[in-house]
Amino acid sequence: MARLSITLVLVLAAAVLVTAKVNPGKPKKKFPPNKLKGISEKEAGQHPQFKPSAKHRGIAAIPTAFDARTQWPKCESIKLIRDQGQCGTCWAVSSASVLSDRICIASGQKTNVLISANQAASCSVPGQSGDDNCEAGGDPANVYKYTSLQGLPTGGEFNSNKGCVPYQVGGESAPPLTCSKKCTNTGYTTPLANDLNVVDSYWIDYKKKDVKLSQAEIAASVNKMQTDIMANGPITATLKVWDDFQNWDASDGLCYRAPGPGAKDLGGHAVRIIGWNKDKAGTPYWMIANSWGTDVGDKGIYWLEMGKNAIGIESTISAPIVKMPNNCDGASFCDTPIDLAVLTKIKDPKSPTYLFQGNCTQQVSVGADGKLKAIGPAVPLSKVFLGAPSGPMTSSIVQNDQLWLLNSKGQAGANCAQSAGSTKFTCGGGSGSGSGGASANFYTGSTLNTWSYYPDNKDWLFNTQGQGKNIGKLISDKFASVTSMLNVDGKKAVVFGKDASGKPVSGVLSYPSATQAGFTWATPPGPTSSLLTCSPSS
Repeated sequence: MARLSITLVLVLAAAVLVTAKVNPGKPKKKFPPNKLKGISEKEAGQHPQFKPSAKHRGIAAIPTAFDARTQWPKCESIKLIRDQGQCGTCWAVSSASVLSDRICIASGQKTNVLISANQAASCSVPGQSGDDNCEAGGDPANVYKYTSLQGLPTGGEFNSNKGCVPYQVGGESAPPLTCSKKCTNTGYTTPLANDLNVVDSYWIDYKKKDVKLSQAEIAASVNKMQTDIMANGPITATLKVWDDFQNWDASDGLCYRAPGPGAKDLGGHAVRIIGWNKDKAGTPYWMIANSWGTDVGDKGIYWLEMGKNAIGIESTISAPIVKMPNNCDGASFCDTPIDLAVLTKIKDPKSPTYLFQGNCTQQVSVGADGKLKAIGPAVPLSKVFLGAPSGPMTSSIVQNDQLWLLNSKGQAGANCAQSAGSTKFTCGGGSGSGSGGASANFYTGSTLNTWSYYPDNKDWLFNTQGQGKNIGKLISDKFASVTSMLNVDGKKAVVFGKDASGKPVSGVLSYPSATQAGFTWATPPGPTSSLLTCSPSS
């Protein structure tokens, strides 16, 4: 019986060593505090969500092993293991690393930059002071949103004198991290304003907290992670740190699988995933490029079991979209019917105006006569309206003076607002339904006015109170359908639609006035190209 007990103890001890092994010969590392401050479920719904692209769908088979360092060997940042020092900035360091990696990959391995982790930590979370930025924490989503809207400069490691704003935190102390207005590296000659790297967009895939994932949900998450890494490069993920995970190393060839008995929960942590492989026992694992320097793990790389949501690795993932493919054709806005036209701030006639067509959008200027002119090229709508659903957009509504964009599936980009200092808009997620008609909205003083056209009442236009005004065949003689109406100046609106053959038609409609009792055409309907000056084909 005693021999059996001893054998059982040895087996259990071996199992514990497989789960979490500490190398007693290594000097004890002083690890930084874990200060990940995850965003709330409500906040998560206000960020762009993961959407598979053609690149993801084009990956037919996922290999047993993949390493971003060998896949993109000319991108030096992928090989770099950063050190966050004694500061709770894992979320900023890992995100800055992924941004650096993906900028290089998107350039065809021609642009090697190090995005400033210092500036990412200092600027990305609104309202935090320099003293807070090292301690209060943040989330990778904060960094990616900020980089999409404002951009981040370059900046190397502590004491590196590389880039515009190098990292300021070493191994012993953590000074205040203040959002810099100019380069802190006096030897760097490019001004900060000219050093900013802006990405097109980003995505997150955050599961609800404290909800156990099914194996099917974990498998789906693993597939997203692997296909996106193969298509676009490293991603960020968050996990829960345990003290035996910190002290793991690869000397026995086995990955970390779960906390061992008596392990201490040390809080949340953000990491960069650069690939995957199998350990000597055949267990698949993620290759995590940590932010604790090269004197821990396997020269800074940690192996964490894949496919079991080990310590939460597959529940919260995110990444930037550095450069979206642009298949939008500016000329098509003249040649093909327009889905929707919106003034982004209904109370401000000078706010940006956009036309929508499929998954593309075109900014336009609007003249006093209702004629429109393209501003810049047509671009993917998700590059301008971050968080908006896929097109085609079929209607817009205004709630509490905030713009909502609605697509044909009833999905909404809610409360779309332009961020200060940015040309882009952020929209929350939501759902809703349009009126089924087209409306021109405008303010007279503090009063909202609306004229709406409905397909079931083709001889009428309705005001804000729902009162109808008979217009006869004024619209229906020229339009088989009306897709959108855009207020010009409170006196007239541009009407967009299709004729009986499906070709695009547009005209400028004057509202009733003190001198004009009914609606009239200021510019009679005709081909949209006669009213809109389009940008050339991309």
